[in-house]
Amino acid sequence: MTLSISVAELHAHNACHLADRERAIRAHLGREVGDDEPIPLTTWAQCPWVKTDEYGAETHHGEHSTEDLLWALRCCWHRGGRKVGVEVACRAAERVLHLAREDDRPFLRAAIAAARGHVAGDVSCEAVVAARADAWADACAASYANACAACGPLRPLEVTPSGPLSGRTSERRQQGGAMSTNYYLRRTTAAACPHCGRNAKHEVLHIGKSSAGWTFALHVTDEIPDLSAWLELFDLKDTTILDEYDCEVPAERMVSIITERPRRGARQTHNAVVPDDPDATYTYVRGEFS
Repeated sequence: MTLSISVAELHAHNACHLADRERAIRAHLGREVGDDEPIPLTTWAQCPWVKTDEYGAETHHGEHSTEDLLWALRCCWHRGGRKVGVEVACRAAERVLHLAREDDRPFLRAAIAAARGHVAGDVSCEAVVAARADAWADACAASYANACAACGPLRPLEVTPSGPLSGRTSERRQQGGAMSTNYYLRRTTAAACPHCGRNAKHEVLHIGKSSAGWTFALHVTDEIPDLSAWLELFDLKDTTILDEYDCEVPAERMVSIITERPRRGARQTHNAVVPDDPDATYTYVRGEFS
């Protein structure tokens, strides 16, 4: 499988320093590049480029960074980028597995295996969440034990390696994920064939992004200008809400992620528009983002 991304897609996703990157890819290939021409990510990775700042100063980059390539994977997430991205994350975790305590490693290996199995279609989303919870809870228990050994008894910790999430883990999940998660609404636009059950057509809309410590970045357009418009879509038949890991999210849970989050001290996306409601826990963002 060869993953590719075009210049037009980079424009659509508001890639930074795009003019510099366009010049670089043309120079690297030695020819003009059409806006819709698919260019393999391996080619982008090998392409040296020069970043020019607002004062005309140049910074030479030998190749595109790992951060650039991981960002690019999200642009082609639903056509193979997800599989590659998960595998990259799993290999990165395996490379540092030897740094974990020996007793923790079985939980960590189980979480890695669950992630790979989910991408392959062999492991359910619920099983992935459970494996991740076990790994996180085990790490919390280990940190608590180490802190007690260094500082004396602390307040009781309500997290066990195999038990339900609570404390910091639960709080962070209530905010929509430990780091950041994108959410999508999939709407059926053409029913599947009644005989074979295939050929259904779907429209996928980006709802927005939840990040711990930030207001919810709610994606708005001319057709979906505010939260009320999104809520109407949530209530329609033949719609499904999914997170970026393809796990289904109930509509009431999605509303909670958007509206029930800490407001004090929350940061905002740089190009966000604040709603009229002063207590809103979300901001409006136009254009493609991830």
